Amino acid sequence: MENADDMSQVESLLSSSGYTSGIWFGLYSKINWKWSDGLTLSGAEYQDWRHDEPVFAMGQFCSYLNEYWITTKCGSERPSICYKGTQENREFVGVSKAMNFSEAQKYCRENYVDLATVTNAIENKQAKAQRPQRTPAWMGLFRDPELYWSDGSSFSWSNFGSGETKIRSITVICGFTSLKTSMKWRMGVCEDRKPFVCQLTGECFTDHQCSLIYIHVLHVTKAVSSISGVFLCF
Repeated sequence: MENADDMSQVESLLSSSGYTSGIWFGLYSKINWKWSDGLTLSGAEYQDWRHDEPVFAMGQFCSYLNEYWITTKCGSERPSICYKGTQENREFVGVSKAMNFSEAQKYCRENYVDLATVTNAIENKQAKAQRPQRTPAWMGLFRDPELYWSDGSSFSWSNFGSGETKIRSITVICGFTSLKTSMKWRMGVCEDRKPFVCQLTGECFTDHQCSLIYIHVLHVTKAVSSISGVFLCF
C-alpha cells in the first residue's frame, strides 16, 4: 500500500468481505540492533532491557540508559554517556547537555571515542553510574530505521496508528491492519496467523503458501475474495 488510494482499495475489499479483524499486508521491518562504534565482537549481544522492552513504535529506533534500557525516538533530547579509551578498556563519561541522538553521537565522537557501548553487567553498572543527575541518558545502541515492502518497492508512505509492538528477541516484524482500527497500521509477530491480502500481479497462493513474506506459516484455503487488483486470502 504505497498511497491512500491503495489503502482505500484494500479497505473496500475488506468491507465487501465482511472481515473486520487484522490482516497481513506486505510490510516488514528488520530488528537489527547496532552499536554506534560498530562493535560486533564478543559482548556486542549483551542487553539489559526493561521487562516491557524493546518495542516497535514509529520513530523509536534509539535507546537510552536508565535503571534499564529503553527504546525512544532518536529526535528527543537528553543527556548522554560517552566513552574514552578503547573498545577493550572503556571509561564512561557523562555529558549533561541535552541533545538528540545524532547530536550526542557527534559530540562523543569529537570529544571522546563514541557513545557508550555496554558489553557486560560490570560495564552496565559503570555506565549507569555516569548518568548526569542519575537521569536517563543516551547510549550507543540503535537499530535499522528502514521499513521494507516484500515486493522490493521503496517505502515512502505510511498510515501507522498509535501503540507499540513488543520486539523482545524477534528479528523481523510484519505489518497488519483492520477495519476495526480504521485501517491504521500496526506491526506484529510474523508467525501469528491472520488472513492476508496479495497483489493481483503475483501468485496469491499455492497449496500451502502465499507470496507475502513469512505467510508460509499460514494454512491457506481456497476461500478467496477479489476486487480491482488484490486478493483477500483466508
